[in-house]
Amino acid sequence: MNTPKDLQITSIEAIECRIPLERPFNLGVFHIAHRDYTIVRIHTAEGYVGVAYMLSRNAEVAATINRNVVPVWIGQSAHEVEQLWQKARFTGHRLGVELGGSG
Repeated sequence: MNTPKDLQITSIEAIECRIPLERPFNLGVFHIAHRDYTIVRIHTAEGYVGVAYMLSRNAEVAATINRNVVPVWIGQSAHEVEQLWQKARFTGHRLGVELGGSG
């Protein structure tokens, strides 16, 4: 199996999008007419792109990623998944929040 040699993270895009529901519905007193998602793309020096998305529920997920995760992940190796995760968690602790539970 060939392993890409240069998985240095060169850029990260985090964007928000709102998708209207074809059939809005009521949940108790709440009227739900759309879903809010965050989409994240991570680009590497070798040209690989990783994509993830999550239901953001109107939280400022993209802004938080752009402000707090991007600066510490750019230039790092995407091979180092555990180190990247710990850096993201440490950023969350600095903000006074727990990212990703107790793992």
